[in-house]
Amino acid sequence: MGRERGQVLSIDSSDDVLAWVGAIGLAVVCRTALIVDVRFAHPPARRTLADLAEAGPRLDELSPGRGGVATLFSGGLGGETLGEIVDRLANSWPAVVVRGSVSFFPQVPYRPIYPGALHPERASAAVWQPVAFLPATPLPGRIMPRLGRGATLAMLHGRSPGRGRWVKAWREVWGLPWA
Repeated sequence: MGRERGQVLSIDSSDDVLAWVGAIGLAVVCRTALIVDVRFAHPPARRTLADLAEAGPRLDELSPGRGGVATLFSGGLGGETLGEIVDRLANSWPAVVVRGSVSFFPQVPYRPIYPGALHPERASAAVWQPVAFLPATPLPGRIMPRLGRGATLAMLHGRSPGRGRWVKAWREVWGLPWA
């Protein structure tokens, strides 16, 4: 896959749905990964990174107990403390995906490609997601295959999107040089 054990990538998008499904795509291709969500508040009754910073992690939180994707919310934790805890978790997890803009880790911008006048004329390197059937357009970075309705709905309901072309395309993203 071109990835080292414990690699961390941060992914963000101006589109809330893309921000979520992009993090899942990066994580699912690794088979076992941790998504750290710094964009939204955590659901009640779940431990967060802030809890880990305050009370320390439980043994079962330090590494995956089984394959799959786990999610941990930041609980409002930020700054250097966030970076330090994510680094510690990356020592035990095969991959960590930070959902949100965090300057401590390589950032993968995930951008929609809109048709017509909304299409970007100049752009920096990113992962590009067509939101409609569009002709191939040269843009810097990786243009993803079309994301099907079924895979999108599965991810938004907390299920795996399967192993289709869209998921497989994320494998390449891990190997690209992100700043």
